[in-house]
Amino acid sequence: PIRVTKTTLVSRVRIETPMTEEGLRKIADAEPRFNLDRFMEGAEYAFELIVTSFAKGDKETLRALLTPHVFNDFE
Repeated sequence: PIRVTKTTLVSRVRIETPMTEEGLRKIADAEPRFNLDRFMEGAEYAFELIVTSFAKGDKETLRALLTPHVFNDFE
């Protein structure tokens, strides 16, 4: 299984808290096929999509990507 260590995270993720490191480590431990690079690419894509959708006022896309609680905070 892929191990997420501080060394592998520092090159790709800015670790601001031990919780970030621990959370990613738990994901990797639970899912042997976890790939940090693919995870980060997906997170970056989702972030861009959410910000762009918000800027365009595209509520349909936002509703599909966000939990109801977070979506309500965007309104």
